[in-house]
Amino acid sequence: MPTLITAQPRLLKTLGTLKKEREIRVEPNPDNLYTEAERSQRKFRPLKISKNLQQKLPYMEKPKVLAKLKEQKRVAVIKEPEARKVSELETPTLTESWSCTFDIEI
Repeated sequence: MPTLITAQPRLLKTLGTLKKEREIRVEPNPDNLYTEAERSQRKFRPLKISKNLQQKLPYMEKPKVLAKLKEQKRVAVIKEPEARKVSELETPTLTESWSCTFDIEI
């Protein structure tokens, strides 16, 4: 009579181990791969502040003042050594402009 119980049970292999043993590679689905998103540049409307709110704002934060401050961009001027010496001679130093003599008689 055959026995149903054997000394060693027969183990099942997982799909991953079978693929590894047989060196089967799975090609990924192209729909699941990461693709770079193409986004357009957003254009914002200019900020509009009501007149009532503008009256309540401090002077430096009013729109007209802010616009003037943005326009005043300074450009760095790098002078040559000769021009730098000439400009240093032309502009008085702080001590020269404040120098004065006091004649006090006691």
